[in-house]
Amino acid sequence: MIITYELIISTTDKKLMLHPFPTIRLRGLIGECIYKYSKTNNTDLYRKFFKPTRPLNQLKILRKLILPKPYIILPPQRLHSEKILIHLRIFGHPNQYMNEVLKALTTTPCKLKLESATIVDETSQTRVAVKGDLKLTTYITYHTLMEKASKLASNKDNIRLTLDFLTPFQLTRDGKPIPPDSIKPSDIVRYAARRLFILDSLYYSKGKAIPFPLTPTTVSQLMEWADKRIQLMAKLSTVKFHHNQHLLTGRITTQIPADERGVKTLFLLLTNQYLGIGKWTAYGMGQYLIHTEENT
Repeated sequence: MIITYELIISTTDKKLMLHPFPTIRLRGLIGECIYKYSKTNNTDLYRKFFKPTRPLNQLKILRKLILPKPYIILPPQRLHSEKILIHLRIFGHPNQYMNEVLKALTTTPCKLKLESATIVDETSQTRVAVKGDLKLTTYITYHTLMEKASKLASNKDNIRLTLDFLTPFQLTRDGKPIPPDSIKPSDIVRYAARRLFILDSLYYSKGKAIPFPLTPTTVSQLMEWADKRIQLMAKLSTVKFHHNQHLLTGRITTQIPADERGVKTLFLLLTNQYLGIGKWTAYGMGQYLIHTEENT
């Protein structure tokens, strides 16, 4: 379950839109608002939604990792001097806390105040205004994404796919950032599978709802297949990020065989179009838009 909330927010923070990457500051402002609300109302919202803790029964493979957050804050757009438009994308069961989150942003005295909220169906570009209690009726599912992947591959030999990056991103290999001319298909498969597996394990189905297993063995096999069978061309450049980090921006074009493993790869890429890929995804980094050109 992936839901995108479109929020119009008024703000008294003068530094927000001047920040080189305003989502970093925006995340702090939202967190401060939720923290104040939690303290005033004696609720555990801040920990459950904004600072989730490590579950006691989680898989061993996750115990040493820094927990990814169940939310993505996309870069804000200025509407005028005091109002901004933001998109907040939430993964899995934490959507059940959004009633309280929206209430916190509406009622808490802080530098942000929610003016209106809308749920956006990004597959059909329809919108449902939130009035009163939130009803979770519009969301993206694994089933929908797998159906789309299968349809794209139906009766084709190959599919040309372009990942047009809307925000900068960084992938690493062996602990080091991958240069723009060294990205391999297996790097993208590894990151996409890893992010989906971790988020699903922490916040949704623990692997039960994903259409195929994402075990270390199956992912390694898919990575090996990707480097042998997927053609990739990257047109990327570097951009300076926070604290002298350098990220990549541009586009990646691939040609993917339309077989069983190709469908699995398509599913991962379609899913991570909403989850983001690489580092700093909670700040809206690694967001891309998919364009397809089917080759028979």
